[in-house]
Amino acid sequence: MNLSGKIGNAVNQHNGALRRSLVGIAGLGLFTVGMASATAPANATTTVFNEVGTHSFQVPAGATSLRVIAVGGGGGAFANPAQGVGGDGAVVTSTVNVVPGTTITMFVGGGGAGGEATGSRGGGGGGATGFEVGSANQIIAGGGGGASYQTNNDGGDAGKGGLPAGEKGAGAGGGDGGADGVGGQENGVGGAQPGNDGLGGSGGDGIDGATGGLGEGTGAGGNGYAGGGGGYGGGSGGGFNAGVGAGGAGGSVGPIGTVYAPAGNGGQPGSSGGNGSITIEVVSSPNSDSGDPALPSGCTGASCAGANLAGSNLSGQNLAGVNFKGANLKGANLKGAVLSDANLVGANLRDVNLKDANLKNATLKDANLKGSNLRGATLKNANLRDATLKNANLKNAILRKSDLRRADLRKSDLRKADLTKANAQQANFVDAKLAGITLTKAKLKSAKGIVGALRVTR
Repeated sequence: MNLSGKIGNAVNQHNGALRRSLVGIAGLGLFTVGMASATAPANATTTVFNEVGTHSFQVPAGATSLRVIAVGGGGGAFANPAQGVGGDGAVVTSTVNVVPGTTITMFVGGGGAGGEATGSRGGGGGGATGFEVGSANQIIAGGGGGASYQTNNDGGDAGKGGLPAGEKGAGAGGGDGGADGVGGQENGVGGAQPGNDGLGGSGGDGIDGATGGLGEGTGAGGNGYAGGGGGYGGGSGGGFNAGVGAGGAGGSVGPIGTVYAPAGNGGQPGSSGGNGSITIEVVSSPNSDSGDPALPSGCTGASCAGANLAGSNLSGQNLAGVNFKGANLKGANLKGAVLSDANLVGANLRDVNLKDANLKNATLKDANLKGSNLRGATLKNANLRDATLKNANLKNAILRKSDLRRADLRKSDLRKADLTKANAQQANFVDAKLAGITLTKAKLKSAKGIVGALRVTR
């Protein structure tokens, strides 16, 4: 899609578009500051960008993490009340680790234009909103699909059901939603295009010129009788197939732990979809009103390698990807914390509370977890090679596909733990509690204290 040819018309249309996405954010209880300029002040605690287009944000001194709420543009509706309404853009909420002083780039997506009775045109798809697109912190909020001019054929919602995939548009010719960076492909016969693969993008145009919402990137929504939403894989346009279908929504994406929901900004009869927005809250800064820093002193940026964090209270924190190599976390409270992809090689985690923590893909090689509480924790694909887990509580823990080679699990509680496809060769299970453990297709060659103690299912 040629975006440069759309900008003049799109901006004029978006100036009059609904902004119910901002009302939704206010309902979350956040203090917001409207921003018309392209760059936010570095000392802002909470900043909202609500103008369609490119923006930048400088991370304040001392800040190590930001809470980001990105809202994609809503899809446009049809003119008459009896016909379809536009699909909602996504609300994508995540906390990301940042480095003080760096500049973050963003793009706020616009709402799709509403259809008109003249020419029976459907609505345009909403544009995607992007934060640090292409980086490890990338957040993309998909746009909603445009509505068809046929009764009850609503545009697909982005973020519906808490899922990152865009919803299919209603009707026999409804366009598929985008997902996982791949554009929606299914569409009706005639007048519809598939969504584009890629990151972010504008919404597709509806028939007879209902312009899609402005976005930036390659994942644009497809054109059709109703336009598809832009996103992490654009939604396909609505086509004609024994009825006129609505456009599919764009896909969304964010780091591990991201929450997805519909924004409630789809266009109502006779109106365009609401524009998107980005809200940034400084979560961890000594100068903010948001409490103590997310990471204690001794950490630099997102790295806590070698830091002394013994006894720290980090319960519920998003610490995904943080480097704790060689750190001392003895006795710390990490209950419910997100530590996916974290580096905990050689860390001292003795007597740590990790109940219900997310340690998916974490590296805990040579770590000391003696006496730690890992009840209900997720350790799927975690590397626990040569780790010490003696007397650890792993009841109901998920250890699917984990690497437990040569791990010390003596006297640990593994009741009802799931070790499906885990590699536990040469691990020591002597005197461990194993009732109800799942070892389907687990590798147990030369493991001690387990063969003959229970029946291994394969």
